[in-house]
Amino acid sequence: MKKTVYIILFVILNIVTKAQIKPIFLDTTKMWVNLERIDTSANFSIPRIPYSMKTTFQKFTTDTIILGKNYKKVLESTDSGNTWQCKKYIREDSIKNVYFINKNNTKEQLLYQFGLKLNDTVSVIDTIQFQNKWTFVISNIDSILLSGKYRKRFTISNTITNLNSYVISSIWIEDLGSLSGLFYPFVFCEMDCKYNNYLLCYFENNNIVYHIPYYTNCYYNTKTAFRIEVLIKNSIYPNPVTTILTIKLENYLNKSTIVILNNLGQKLKEQKFEGIETMIDVTTFKSGLYYFQLIKEGKLLSVGKFIKQ
Repeated sequence: MKKTVYIILFVILNIVTKAQIKPIFLDTTKMWVNLERIDTSANFSIPRIPYSMKTTFQKFTTDTIILGKNYKKVLESTDSGNTWQCKKYIREDSIKNVYFINKNNTKEQLLYQFGLKLNDTVSVIDTIQFQNKWTFVISNIDSILLSGKYRKRFTISNTITNLNSYVISSIWIEDLGSLSGLFYPFVFCEMDCKYNNYLLCYFENNNIVYHIPYYTNCYYNTKTAFRIEVLIKNSIYPNPVTTILTIKLENYLNKSTIVILNNLGQKLKEQKFEGIETMIDVTTFKSGLYYFQLIKEGKLLSVGKFIKQ
């Protein structure tokens, strides 16, 4: 009798353990499409806008063993999406940490921690220069409905005082990662946050789950000196914001409209814009990432994004 009970308990424990370590992130049916800027200089003091951009596709494929650990291969394709190459390796542990290794480097780096709680800290590598790690506080956790499924959303943001008040920011969503791009857990946001890396689209089983409100397409042919520019430059402050957001234009504009969107492209607020500056009350907005569009006579004249704390 005791032997039977032990066998039953062992089977139950084995089932529970397997359920706990089942990967939620490493799914070969997923694909990420990122719009990445191509910088001509790593010096933050040099003006670098408008930027040249490229479209990068990423997906996971077969398993491989590195230093005794099981990883998925990360395939990447630039622009056309026709030629895929293995660029990185990625793995996920049982407590929702995601790690990666560049193909030519055996040093593992933390990419995400999806098991974090409010006010927890996290340190991740600068995946552009691979020189420094930055530490953040998780300032907000909520959930977002994507493709019929609620997914946990994390807001991280911080001001770097020694880099001309640049902002480090990002939104992480469980299952799909950073809205700055799969391998960009945070970005140096140059206050107005217009010119940075973006997750354009995210797919599961060839179905689109997320599409950034900024752009109409999931792909841009960037091989022929494609550049992202806006007609009218703007500045926004403070960013992140808690109550009142100020949007200031480079040129005077009349009979136009400011539209505020959430990160699903849903319109939350609309107000008239006249002159070169306006203030928008975002006190009632939930913490997270938001976009704005400046429209006149049906034409999009300027865009931007901000973080509500």
